[in-house]
Amino acid sequence: MIEADEGTVVSFTVFFDEDNCAERCTPFSGITLHGDHQIALSHATSEREWRELFGEAYWRDVDDRETLLFHEFGQVEWQAEFATAGGLRVLTIVTPPLLDDLDQREAYGVDKAWPPQ
Repeated sequence: MIEADEGTVVSFTVFFDEDNCAERCTPFSGITLHGDHQIALSHATSEREWRELFGEAYWRDVDDRETLLFHEFGQVEWQAEFATAGGLRVLTIVTPPLLDDLDQREAYGVDKAWPPQ
C-alpha cells in the first residue's frame, strides 16, 4: 500500500500475513533488498531475527496483540509490527515520523529524548 500527499509519497506499507491483507491484497513474497544485500523477510521473521538484521529499535511498544518497533532515520521512520505469538506482520515506512509528534510519543509512553541521536 502506498500513501501520497499532494503527489508526494509519504508512506508505504508491506503486509506479510493474511490477517492484515483482508480482501484487497496477498502477503508479500517478493525479494527484499537492504543496501547491497538480499534479505529474507516474511511472516516467519521473528523479532529477534529483525533485530539481528536492523539493530535495536529506538522504541518498542508491546500490548496483548502485537509488538511494534520504531526505527528512526532522520525524517524517515520504520514501523515493524510483530504478532504476539511470533512473526512479522506489517512493515510501514513513513515520513515524517509518527513519533515526531509529541502527542504520539506520549500515547506510546516514549521516555527517550527526541529526536534520536
